[in-house]
Amino acid sequence: RGGEQTALDMLEKSRATVAGVETVGKTKIYYAYSPYCGKGEQTVYGTVNVMIAVRGDSVAAGSPLLKGSY
Repeated sequence: RGGEQTALDMLEKSRATVAGVETVGKTKIYYAYSPYCGKGEQTVYGTVNVMIAVRGDSVAAGSPLLKGSY
């Protein structure tokens, strides 16, 4: 299925609204807001509480934000 589809499934299941997407090198990062994930953090994309990074088949997710390497 691949990391991209896994990330999209995670966003859908959490009813998250994607606020922004950026690509850093080979990593695609989704910033989103889900009503199920508690308080968010202010970012350049607005308030987000879900961050998902995809690189190939690898997926890392965090709430409110990912911290460290991914």
